[in-house]
Amino acid sequence: MTVTKPTIGRVVIYTSKINNGPGREVRSPAIIIRTRDTTVPEVLERWGPEPTEVSSPPNVHVTAPRPDDLVAELPDDETVDLVVFGLGKTYREYAVRRGDGLGEWQWPERV
Repeated sequence: MTVTKPTIGRVVIYTSKINNGPGREVRSPAIIIRTRDTTVPEVLERWGPEPTEVSSPPNVHVTAPRPDDLVAELPDDETVDLVVFGLGKTYREYAVRRGDGLGEWQWPERV
C-alpha cells in the first residue's frame, strides 16, 4: 500500500469538531495550505500578533496578525493546516491530524 504524503493545494475532506451525534458528522471540502515540508520557521518567528509591514523592493506587504492557534512546527508529515469550505463560511483550521474522527482530515474517496 502506497502512502500519499499531503502537499499544499490538495483537496481533502475535513470533519467538523462539532459533535452532532453518531452518523451526523459534518464533512466539508478543504484545501491544504501548509505541511511540515512547506513550513518556513524564519517566517513564523517574524510573524507577530500585530500586523506588520514587510518590504521586498519594489513590493511592500502588510501581514495579517498571526492566529493564536497557529503552531510554529507541525508534529509530523500527516498534520496540516487547512482552509475549510463550510456551509456558512470559509475558515482555517491549524495543525489538523489525518484520521476519521472529529476535527480530522481524510483523502476523498476515489470512484
